[in-house]
Amino acid sequence: MGVLFDANERRLKAGAPDYFFASSWRKQGEDTWTIHLTDSEPGKANYLSPGDRFVLLSRRGNGAFLMAGTRDSVLENVTVHASPTLTVSLTGSDRMTVRKLAITYRAGTTRLIASDGDGIHCQQNRRGLLMENCLFVGLCDDGVNIYAPPLIVKQVMSSTQIAVTDFSPVRAGDKLQIFDPQQGIIRGEPTVTAVEVRDGLQVVTIDQPVDGVVAGEDHRTADTVFNLSASGEGYVIRNNHFRNHRRYGLNLRAGDGLIENNTFEDLGGCGISVGNEPGWPEGPAASNVTIRNNHFIGGAYSAGYGDGKSGPAISICGLSLHGLARPPLLRGIRIENNRFTRAADPAIAIRSARDVVVQNNFKDDANDELVPVHVEASDAVQTDSK
Repeated sequence: MGVLFDANERRLKAGAPDYFFASSWRKQGEDTWTIHLTDSEPGKANYLSPGDRFVLLSRRGNGAFLMAGTRDSVLENVTVHASPTLTVSLTGSDRMTVRKLAITYRAGTTRLIASDGDGIHCQQNRRGLLMENCLFVGLCDDGVNIYAPPLIVKQVMSSTQIAVTDFSPVRAGDKLQIFDPQQGIIRGEPTVTAVEVRDGLQVVTIDQPVDGVVAGEDHRTADTVFNLSASGEGYVIRNNHFRNHRRYGLNLRAGDGLIENNTFEDLGGCGISVGNEPGWPEGPAASNVTIRNNHFIGGAYSAGYGDGKSGPAISICGLSLHGLARPPLLRGIRIENNRFTRAADPAIAIRSARDVVVQNNFKDDANDELVPVHVEASDAVQTDSK
């Protein structure tokens, strides 16, 4: 995979795709390479111009830090100038703190990137991340990604017992989200009363009946189960600066989160994306997230992100495998007292969400004008913008 940079500025080329998949590359001379794009990338070569700079990533090996199965641990006062994959991986852990982490270019160099992947990648964590006073610059993916992978329903024994894959362990007392990816609906959010491992599957007994659960082979044919107790819920992300990333500043699938007093500057994609992604797949469907007192500067300049409602500074979007989830999927979102400089139109997009409050969000460079808000396929959205 490669990324295309501007000929003169240390940032991705504006208006171009944010990634290019290559099938082969070969050195032709001392400073000349031939790169063949895959057949799945039709037309992308049209975005290349003489003088552009192309970075071919090598996402192999480990990143800078891997912290797995840890509890109440702290990563603090660390600077990273080059990471070959994601920079910090927090997996299967509990209440992690990352403070004063700088991922940025080394002074005096002309390097175009500081990390091949995410800044902080959170998967299957229990109590959520505390992240504060960090600086992330020059990443080739999201600044922070918080999610849980799905467990696939392989067999339905009854309305209170199902067999799911064992990719991540489920415990008695865990709260689950049983999700129908075809329709994009939550069938139920029961609590686990017992778990037994049989023939490589987890047989899970739940405290309340959930009807209509569908078994299948994979995340596209079966219902999926997300462990809300191990999805990174309860995170706090505050007083950080995200600048010049390939994709999002924050990519959030988990709920019960607080994002405050951060700066998101000139990102290729959205500043904050809250939602789910059943086709990838990642989840759960986030709820109860507060976004307040942040500053968004420019951004969404890569192709596909800056195109109207797909490229706002803040994106709230609930999905099924076939598009927007209907009825509204995400819930309990609050967006308030944020400021926007060089704001996109719309600056905020609310799609397939309910019980949402959007208030006191202003353009910094337009005499404190309220930022535009796009609302689609949503219910009970309160906004002071037109």
